[in-house]
Amino acid sequence: MKRSEFGSVLLLLVASCMMSADKAEAPAQAMDDAEAEMALGSRAGGAGGLPPSAPARLAAKKEKAAFASNTAALGDAFEEIAIEGKGSGMFEVDGAAPAEDAAAPATRAWFPETFLFEPLVETDANGRASLDVKIPDRLTTWRILALAHSRDGAQAGDVATVLGTLPVYLDPLVPKVLLAGDVVDLPIQIVNNTEGPVSGSVAVKAVGAVLLSAVGDVSLPAGGSTVRYARLRTERPGEVTLSARFGSYDAVERTFEVRPRGRPVPIERGGTLAAPRELSITVPSDADPNTAKVRLVVFPGALSVLTNEVQSAPARGGAAADAYALLLSGRASALATSLGGEVDEQVLRRMRIVATQRALAHTRSADDMTAALFAEAALAHPDQPLLSRLGERLAAQVANAQRPDGTFFGGAGWTLQRLLVATADGVHAVRAGDHEGASPAASRRAKSVTLRASGAFERHLRSVDDPYTAAAVLASGAVSGTIRDELRARVKDALVEREDGARVLPVPKQVVRRDGQRPTEIEATALAVLALAEDESARALLPDLGAALLATYRPWSGFGDPATNLVALRAVLEVFREPIPDRVQIRLSRDGQEVLRGAIDPKRKHERYALAKNVDDPLGTHTWTVEADPPVPGLGFTFVMSSYVPWPVTERRDVALEIDVAREARVGNKTDVQVRVAAPTGTRVTVEHRLPAGVDPDTASLAEQQRVGRLEAYAVDEGVVRLTFAVPAGDAPIAYAVIPSFAGSLHAPASSVEILGRGITMHVPPSVWSIAR
Repeated sequence: MKRSEFGSVLLLLVASCMMSADKAEAPAQAMDDAEAEMALGSRAGGAGGLPPSAPARLAAKKEKAAFASNTAALGDAFEEIAIEGKGSGMFEVDGAAPAEDAAAPATRAWFPETFLFEPLVETDANGRASLDVKIPDRLTTWRILALAHSRDGAQAGDVATVLGTLPVYLDPLVPKVLLAGDVVDLPIQIVNNTEGPVSGSVAVKAVGAVLLSAVGDVSLPAGGSTVRYARLRTERPGEVTLSARFGSYDAVERTFEVRPRGRPVPIERGGTLAAPRELSITVPSDADPNTAKVRLVVFPGALSVLTNEVQSAPARGGAAADAYALLLSGRASALATSLGGEVDEQVLRRMRIVATQRALAHTRSADDMTAALFAEAALAHPDQPLLSRLGERLAAQVANAQRPDGTFFGGAGWTLQRLLVATADGVHAVRAGDHEGASPAASRRAKSVTLRASGAFERHLRSVDDPYTAAAVLASGAVSGTIRDELRARVKDALVEREDGARVLPVPKQVVRRDGQRPTEIEATALAVLALAEDESARALLPDLGAALLATYRPWSGFGDPATNLVALRAVLEVFREPIPDRVQIRLSRDGQEVLRGAIDPKRKHERYALAKNVDDPLGTHTWTVEADPPVPGLGFTFVMSSYVPWPVTERRDVALEIDVAREARVGNKTDVQVRVAAPTGTRVTVEHRLPAGVDPDTASLAEQQRVGRLEAYAVDEGVVRLTFAVPAGDAPIAYAVIPSFAGSLHAPASSVEILGRGITMHVPPSVWSIAR
């Protein structure tokens, strides 16, 4: 076929780090057709030797078929990805030493792992497209992947490589993180790729740390390389910038973090900004003053929660989560409008389609409790005939499940408390059908169910002795008059004010919800909001209850499990009904002196707003004031004062942790570690052994310990090894190896041992490793 027969093609382009320049390998061969659907094999196409930070043009040519779909061939599809460098003259080096007055080299400071992701590049009618990109400063071989498909569904792709390098360069190796007080020897590799000798002075500077040794003059023969060391001492937490320069050949700038050595002590408060909030905060007297930091996060109330939930709810699984997503897709648009915002209607449409499919699967032969779960969610879509009919059917099924005594559900082993909560849920499900525009049958059904349930609640009033059940009964809307007033009093009397001013409704032991699970304090607090929403004497309590809800909200999980999300979102929308003004100033003061000030962007009112600052003279007790101008009840906030204190020496008679490290630790060599836990034989424990910067565990030695039965399990994260095992007899250690990458005097954070099933955790103070080159 001729190229013109195919027209334009859509491309996905991705460029990512492949390997270091001094360890470049030959490109891999192309994969077979079976593998090609997942990834494309590499070919030798592409130009090598692009200078770092040089702009480059990627030209995709539709020439040779790399692979095709099952339905249509793309024909002569992809020959190559051509990379045209624009760094003319960067590679022509005669090997002579540069003159003293030569121009200073550009500083390399941009080192991403992936620098290009273009998911939609359209070619012209001849299948050609070009894209100008900037090659990063990393000296490495870059792998550029291109995937293409035609508008008819045919597919093709290719991989090219491009080498980013310099004729002469230096490459300092720095850790990701050090601890305050570390002394480390940082290796600096100097490489000469030319055919002649080079020489010059290596200058090293450090900002945020103390440079203890210099490198000096370096001479390299043609094709030669060497490694020199710069000794550094970190004195306080913060960011360190290390700059290295080799004459006029190359200059590099690297940054890394320095963390405190002590134990973090966060002090957290929360509330709403309906009025200025004063917080009395005491920073421990032994805290490191250099580590004190204050962070204020403002949550734009219901609109923020609603927007985040529209994005997150469809990804959660389970019947309750699917019912929640269906309910949200029906009500989110109107709710957002009432709060002064909006949601993407296309997102809601997709959400409704997926949630409807899941709801139909759950309710095809639903039991009564499942019907109660989905009735309200389906009825939230009056403009969707399929869902409206489903909601009517489910509401009728729930109504028919009501017993003559007015209660719902129940079964063997159910307590009266659980039965009353389930009855409240049943009433709520049926009453959801009694809305404006509801059919006469739905209204009659709701009134009949409510009347019979109110009789049951009245008969068992004296048995409603916990605030959670009282709140659930009130939230159902099935009680009125003196019964309602008595239950409201029980809820209000049980509210507890936290230290941060927020209020919660505690959950007594033995209390369960309809599904038999123990409710969380947040779910109980949300029910308290719904129970007291119409009580004028309790309206002043609602912002404090709402503050507790906002402070626990997490975008990825909501307020907890799906059942909690169902009630908590209703509560947040009840408390924070008013839209947020277009312009709100946020101020944070300490002892009357302003520390931070900011303004919420009116175009981003649904997003969290954060302010942070290091604190001078933090020790002792200070009064912090958080305020919004104008005051906004719908703004929640979280205030966190963090600092670090020395790790205490924990002494227990029933457990002890010892970690021994071989004295002769050397860079690149395996070093033995022995972990001993003094506890009764057979006690199951988890040890978190924390390692200094640049010390990595030898996973083969851990796997061997597991193979011989000494370890039940192990996990390796950055800087920590988690070991789970039963304490062996005879004080036998768990032994494994680690490999250091840096020399120096390096601090390891505090390690810990947890006795599983007993809630006992003991820490051992940090240790100092001496590692030789």
